[in-house]
Amino acid sequence: MSNHTQSIGQNLKQLRIASGLTQSEVGQAIGVSYQQIQKYEVGGNRLTAEKLYKLKVFYDVPYEAFFKGAGGGRTESLYEKQNARLFAKLSGLKDYRLKQKLEQVLSIFLEE
Repeated sequence: MSNHTQSIGQNLKQLRIASGLTQSEVGQAIGVSYQQIQKYEVGGNRLTAEKLYKLKVFYDVPYEAFFKGAGGGRTESLYEKQNARLFAKLSGLKDYRLKQKLEQVLSIFLEE
């Protein structure tokens, strides 16, 4: 299998271990055997889009969590780059009141 498949498998394994789950528990949650989870984790089998979606929902993580290190040497995801650009723009604002208002608007959208 490709390096991408192996990277995705390693990320899947890290998510499982960090969550304190067994391969059987993850398999049961997405409707496959523990052997299939083993194969995903070592890169022996590729995940289907359906299974990837089920894992995303199960772990409550963004899709990017599965693709860390699978971008052919890219170390920073598009999501991280977007966050950095947004932070730089907000940091450049000199008007304290405007920053406060933006924070209030974001809090409304994020339901904090």
